[in-house]
Amino acid sequence: MYPLPSNVHIPPLLRPPVFADPVKTQKALLLHTMLLLTMSVMLVYLILILVQPLYIARWIFVVLVIEVICVVNLILTRRGHLLAASLTMLVTCYIVITGLVWTAGGVQATAIYTYLVLVFFAGFLLGAKGGGITGLICILTAIGVVAAESAGLLPPSQIVHTSTERLVNFIYMITCMIAFLSLTMTSIQAALKEAHSELEKRRQAEAAGTTGG
Repeated sequence: MYPLPSNVHIPPLLRPPVFADPVKTQKALLLHTMLLLTMSVMLVYLILILVQPLYIARWIFVVLVIEVICVVNLILTRRGHLLAASLTMLVTCYIVITGLVWTAGGVQATAIYTYLVLVFFAGFLLGAKGGGITGLICILTAIGVVAAESAGLLPPSQIVHTSTERLVNFIYMITCMIAFLSLTMTSIQAALKEAHSELEKRRQAEAAGTTGG
């Protein structure tokens, strides 16, 4: 990352935290960046207010919940509670997505595909095992929704799905994936660069030892 000019003031909450443990600092940086990306990407949802003004309360509620929980998790991250922040974010998003699916026609709702973003999010924060468990939970939830619909337990849909709404949700999904993929690739490149630097230092040390001998 390039250093910012000294006259640029960054609010403390937006600064990535630094800990004594470099590994924890790296994890915190990734979580911090992902939370900021989520807050930014969620603003795409505000477009739904323009294309579907009848559901303005619904979309504003979704955006506010996610934005508030992101701020809470930024605070947890700064205090070093990385696992708590990750789990809180995942559980909150799961509840919001499931609520949207339940009230918008079940698996017919476009929100069902947001589970894909959630699984990617979980895998990034908690590893392959965490992503796998989250994926299994999402699959079981979808099956449960279908069973509820078959049993007549699903409430009437509060949303009339239109082509425009589906397009906006598609744009939202792609935006999420691009943002998280970019963050993943940046993390991998940083890790490879660090590994290359360590290897180069080792080679130089070995060369110096050989010369001295």
